[in-house]
Amino acid sequence: MHGLKRQVPATPKFGRVADMPISSHAASSELAASQPPLAPFSPKRLALGVMVVPSNAAYRAAARQTWLNDAIKHATVRFVAGDVPCAREALQREVDLHHDIAFVRSDDCKKWHSPAKVHAWYTYALKQYPDAIWIAKMEDDGILWTKALVGLLGQVRQP
Repeated sequence: MHGLKRQVPATPKFGRVADMPISSHAASSELAASQPPLAPFSPKRLALGVMVVPSNAAYRAAARQTWLNDAIKHATVRFVAGDVPCAREALQREVDLHHDIAFVRSDDCKKWHSPAKVHAWYTYALKQYPDAIWIAKMEDDGILWTKALVGLLGQVRQP
């Protein structure tokens, strides 16, 4: 231990826009002024798949009572399950009540089916949501501030 120094990562010279030289602000302002205005962000432009465990209705109920109420104003949101009998049986009541579940070509109901289900969601979303320019996924045990996300996505130049 004698004589050793801990390596500290170098701090970037400009960590915030406010730290940038004035000439950089002017250049970015000129660039923004020369571009057409950003298109309004509509819910059809973001398709969000929430990966679920079919037997865990509590997470879906909590989402529907909290963050999902606001999320559907800003994005097309679907709970994602594999299109297999165990998932369909576990979710049929919710399908009839809420119409917010997408069944994708994947196994489900056992641990470690997630990678195949995620791939199947992206494949499904590309076909089902042709107006979406953003396709995302999240897990059912998370909370998303969708309004903030689409606000940031809306700042990106889009076709």
